[in-house]
Amino acid sequence: MSLDAFSIPFANVEQILGDEGVLVKHKNFVPREGQLQLAKACEKSILEHKLLVAEAGTGTGKTFAYLIPAILSRKIVVISTASKALQDQLIKKDLPFIFNLLKEEPNFMALKGFSNYICLQKYYDFLEKYDKSRKTDLGFENLPLEQSQDRNNKGQIGEISLKDEHIKKLKKIVGNYYDSSLLPPGIAELGDIDAKLPKAVLKDFTCDRLSCLGGQCEYHDDCCALHARRSALQSKVLVVNHALFFSDLNIEDRFNPESPEILFPKYQLLIFDEAHEIANNGREHLSSTISNHDVQILEDSIEKGLKEFNIPLKNELRKGVEAVKDCSQKLFQYLLKLGKIDEGKSRNLLFYKYRNYHEDDEYNSPETLEPNDDFLDLNRDLYKALRYLNTYIKNVEDSYPEYFSRLLLKTTELMSTLIGLMKVDDIKSQGYGNSIASISVNKKRYEMRLTPLEIGGLFGKFLNKCSEHAIAVIMTSATLSVDHKFKKFNLDLGIDESKGEFLEIQSHFEYEKNAALFVDGRFPSQDDIDREGAIIKRLRPVIDKTPGGIFILTTSVKATHLIADKLRGQKDLKRKIICQYENLSNTMMVESFKKDGHAILVGSRMCFKFSYY
Repeated sequence: MSLDAFSIPFANVEQILGDEGVLVKHKNFVPREGQLQLAKACEKSILEHKLLVAEAGTGTGKTFAYLIPAILSRKIVVISTASKALQDQLIKKDLPFIFNLLKEEPNFMALKGFSNYICLQKYYDFLEKYDKSRKTDLGFENLPLEQSQDRNNKGQIGEISLKDEHIKKLKKIVGNYYDSSLLPPGIAELGDIDAKLPKAVLKDFTCDRLSCLGGQCEYHDDCCALHARRSALQSKVLVVNHALFFSDLNIEDRFNPESPEILFPKYQLLIFDEAHEIANNGREHLSSTISNHDVQILEDSIEKGLKEFNIPLKNELRKGVEAVKDCSQKLFQYLLKLGKIDEGKSRNLLFYKYRNYHEDDEYNSPETLEPNDDFLDLNRDLYKALRYLNTYIKNVEDSYPEYFSRLLLKTTELMSTLIGLMKVDDIKSQGYGNSIASISVNKKRYEMRLTPLEIGGLFGKFLNKCSEHAIAVIMTSATLSVDHKFKKFNLDLGIDESKGEFLEIQSHFEYEKNAALFVDGRFPSQDDIDREGAIIKRLRPVIDKTPGGIFILTTSVKATHLIADKLRGQKDLKRKIICQYENLSNTMMVESFKKDGHAILVGSRMCFKFSYY
């Protein structure tokens, strides 16, 4: 039966998901007790404007359980997911189905970070450069990109080029974006490109806040990222990811009725899917970093501003940039020496041990690893150079505030990060003591990171504000409790147990019939000369007995490429090998894996975040 045949005026979730519900008539739907239980709990939470924390095991049907009562409520809804892959699933599959089923006018969209949208200025600048060099409109198969590098299938850095198919696809996306107002907002997304587009090329076409010319850009009125943000404020259902959610988490502005919307509309219902990732995403977003990459971006952005605008103090600004570069380079050389970094190696350096955090807000006796004077002096020099540059940016900000205010904010953030890094072991240092400082370094890059150990204070305050303003909050995942208790989850997010409902629904998924656990006590050690070959030898019997897709999770980028190469060397293995870091975006990689149904996906730890579907 076609969904168009359904014309029942639904009043509650029972009429849709129950044993006699309308979805029973749909050939792909099997009623599930746990799904209906969760849907009713969501319905109750929305009606009472309460917090619901619900653990529902695999196979429950969580997505429909929260989508149906959310849309029936006719409230303004924001759904936050763990990844862009989950965003795409909701937008392309689940929401169209539910809106059609409920006979509701579709009004939903996904909003992503700036770097997911094509920058029209970068796009047309690239085409202009190409036209001048090749005297033709297409034919990009041999066009090298001067600033773009990517890894080849051996994991090595080498020159790449765009192919004709990439540019044709880009042109089609941008053309469609302008030619039809009926297409979804933000259609000019790089995620819409199904041709293999090298990852390193993305920055040549994507928006970024720091170098954005704002209102001075000739394409400002048609900007893909801004169009997506304007459309998001008009959406009935907005789908974001957890990282973007934290970008909007300005508590004072969010709950001030007189303040304008920042990224999201003034929502009445907030849903967190894969809620177990909230704390990690929050810590990641609230982390601050400084690296030679940050310095390079800062230099490029300032130079772009000097070229675009007629501003004073050009020499002073360039001197400031050079001073920052010089100090950053000296710090980099020091870290390379300290870490004893050889070609192709990388190392994480933990300069500071941190105090253990307790529920009573007290610290253990401090166990700190004091950084040496050389390191501190280099950090101080970099701080002074940034402060010098910051002063001169302030002096030109009034002339072009839309552009230089972002650069001013960036230098201020980098200075604050350096202060935090130098004071993280000091319990009296304005909250820095409840953070962990770490450094990673390889031959090409260093990064110093300051990460908060907990976000419960901030997030708990946010949840309290939601309660005060009658905003229902639903958090759901398959893994929220420990030993059937939500204490750890609540502590991580600052949840007051007295102000919410906590629900645990057992999975109906038949693990015994659909999953197998293989534990190999003879797995090769790190010291084995041909460790990857030995791994494949041990895995091969498992691979041969597994009819569906296989995901091999590695511990490093290098191991990812080596294992993929070993698998491809198995001539009798008639499976498609998909390897992370080989020019496919993470979304395209997962889609290719799903579509094949028999492939082997090899990825590192970061790949795991994108493997949910």
